[in-house]
Amino acid sequence: MSLTNNGQDVEAVLNIHPFHTVHCAQMAKDFPQATFYGSRRHLEQVPEINWAEDLVESDAVAARYTELEFSLPKGIYYIAPDDAVHAGSLLVYHPASQSIYVDDTFEIPPSKLLNAVQPTLGLHPTTEQALKDEPNAGQQYCDWATALAHKWRDVRYFCGAHSGLVEFGEGEFESALVSIINGARAELENS
Repeated sequence: MSLTNNGQDVEAVLNIHPFHTVHCAQMAKDFPQATFYGSRRHLEQVPEINWAEDLVESDAVAARYTELEFSLPKGIYYIAPDDAVHAGSLLVYHPASQSIYVDDTFEIPPSKLLNAVQPTLGLHPTTEQALKDEPNAGQQYCDWATALAHKWRDVRYFCGAHSGLVEFGEGEFESALVSIINGARAELENS
């Protein structure tokens, strides 16, 4: 709390994963002055919070926080009909610090030793189940992820839910993401 002046410097809390709700009520207690943004599912699951009217994935939130860039995956459900499928989330990039926060859509393998030697990424295990039931959903997802890798190529710091922080060298994030997508493309496009 010392980094945030005992929480007084926290302007907003952006809840970017619709299925990560366990922490929400406590965060609202810890930062009562902050504006809380969430998905439709956050509002339904934790109604006791005074949620902002604008959903976290809305254009209004993106316009309010211009120092951040947001991306919602294409081809997969953001809020999957199956509560066990958690591959969809809103990705957030802070260009000034070259930092990306990803809540499950992409993951860091659990070996810290491996990541210290060769930073790498993986897809969430439920990515295939998260594909929308529509033509070309797998292609849409792969094309979105590849375009994201190129657009956010300057990422140096990857913070992933459940897995911590990995530091990428120049160009390594882009090549790691393109590599995992290329490896999964055939399977995802044929699902």
